[in-house]
Amino acid sequence: MRSKYLRVKVFAIFLFFSLFLTFQVFPQSTPYETFENYRQALKEGDIKEYFSLITSESKKIVNPSKSLMRREYNDLKDLDFYVEKKSCCEAVIYFRPPSKKVPPYLLKKEGGTWKIDLKKMSQIYIFDTNNNWHYRKRGGAK
Repeated sequence: MRSKYLRVKVFAIFLFFSLFLTFQVFPQSTPYETFENYRQALKEGDIKEYFSLITSESKKIVNPSKSLMRREYNDLKDLDFYVEKKSCCEAVIYFRPPSKKVPPYLLKKEGGTWKIDLKKMSQIYIFDTNNNWHYRKRGGAK
């Protein structure tokens, strides 16, 4: 009886440390945390952090500068937002109330971490001459 109790205790300790190590080695994130960190990186002009928060495909199409980051931050700073998960690996940041100047932000999981998908956003949204966003005619977000 005592050996059974000892085995359960050892298993429980093993399970606890396994979970602890998993969360330390493989950092977890949420779409909400990623977007908050993204806004903070924009505010601080932290280009290294900015690149850590966007997808690998997005990194190929952006060339951030501190002035552009500040402008984007100013557009986002006062907006209330909420997250809608579309699947296990895709989420959308929507703004309340919806903004004509700032489109919903698209996120996807990449390597187990949520990232802003600026590449997909560039394929889905267009801006008119008044800098208001619209869905492209073909293949808009669903």
